[in-house]
Amino acid sequence: TKQVQRAIKSMRLAKDDNGYFLIDKTKEDLSLDREISIILEKTDASFQSLQDVETLFLKIDADSRSYLASLFAKSSHLNRLFITIIESMDGLVFLTKDIESLKSALVELGTKDAEIENIEEP
Repeated sequence: TKQVQRAIKSMRLAKDDNGYFLIDKTKEDLSLDREISIILEKTDASFQSLQDVETLFLKIDADSRSYLASLFAKSSHLNRLFITIIESMDGLVFLTKDIESLKSALVELGTKDAEIENIEEP
């Protein structure tokens, strides 16, 4: 039994709060899980339904993509028009519940209609 105890100890398995070994997680995984749990409890994290969400693609140069996404996120009148922005290889993907208002705002800011595309669900 001493050999078994030494073998188990040498594996450096993570333990849960009750002292049981967790064979599918490392100590680092357990530490990350605890950190994620703390952050989720401190924030207002919740699931959002994407059932009524439409997708809008804005073609934009790679040089401006990240900066433009951060400006959209900071803008109090624009960021309420979309749920999130996803940076893609050729532009920005917006998830929105009000696609016409978002399109209108983008056109008003100088976007050409040809650069805005709806993404249809398969």
